[in-house]
Amino acid sequence: MAMMYGDIDKSREKRNDLNLIITNLTKVIAAWDTLNLMGEDDKDALEELVKDSLKSALKIKGDR
Repeated sequence: MAMMYGDIDKSREKRNDLNLIITNLTKVIAAWDTLNLMGEDDKDALEELVKDSLKSALKIKGDR
């Protein structure tokens, strides 16, 4: 089944969105130790959420 131009554009847009999410999450993880958060528990919980989000985005993109 051939892809239509609209499907190609949607696929490209999805890939671009995922690349932006991955880039931003990677930057947050890299700067993690310099973030000013209330306590270690907050920091650990937020770090886990960010890592899970990055893992999900990479899985959707197919770069696992």
